[in-house]
Amino acid sequence: DRWLLFCRPRAYAGDHKRRVSVQTSSDLLLWTHERTILVPTETEKQEFYGMTVFRLGDLFWGMLQVYDRGTGFMHSEFAWSGDGEHWSQVPTHHAALERGAEGDWDHGMVIAAETPVEHGDELRFYYGGSASDHNDLDNQRAIGMATAERNRLVGLRPSSEAPGYVLTRPLLIPPIGDLMVNTVVSESGGVLRAELRDDDNHVIEGYSLEDCDPISHSGYAQPITWQGQSIDNSPSPEVRIRFELTKAQVFAFDFTKPVSE
Repeated sequence: DRWLLFCRPRAYAGDHKRRVSVQTSSDLLLWTHERTILVPTETEKQEFYGMTVFRLGDLFWGMLQVYDRGTGFMHSEFAWSGDGEHWSQVPTHHAALERGAEGDWDHGMVIAAETPVEHGDELRFYYGGSASDHNDLDNQRAIGMATAERNRLVGLRPSSEAPGYVLTRPLLIPPIGDLMVNTVVSESGGVLRAELRDDDNHVIEGYSLEDCDPISHSGYAQPITWQGQSIDNSPSPEVRIRFELTKAQVFAFDFTKPVSE
């Protein structure tokens, strides 16, 4: 029941003028003062030119426009938030939308439109591109499209061929629902398994890694079961899920009603 406006703050401190703030309103007439939500570190050349925001799953996603004022180039990086007001970034600052190669029509700057278009198992990101940098007054501009696999924007994978592990925060299991996972599993011995743990980090009986029916192939909505049992049969309504990844990646998980219903 509110509107969020992502903009550049009118007042700022320090050397970086370009940063991202948010204002909120319940009626589109009265707005809060802008509150800064994303600021580059003091040692970075980059500035945050702006950010387009869209909803995907239960998160707000931002395509943060990272501007290098030394070169005039601009690319986009992902940011995300659970409430639209408190934001995080990938620490390695990997480009979500990269500039084109030298001589390409989008070599200078790329700025994504607000919301990707879902088409089958594909997300289509329309964006504006410039051939030259921000300082070129005769810059040539055009519109392009970048694609990503459905709901596979950011994933987790082991750093080696040894198994890696992901432990979630405590979750309440829906009364009727299957645990589904969006995963890419290597065809050469890749496996994904999961176990349930209580809030004291103890494995719940019947839901250990050994009980889990392993997933050995990729899929956008793979059901996870334990000797055929769904997660909604767990004796504990609140659990942590511990995923084990062997040559596999996990992008998202969800609780859904069984297909038969």
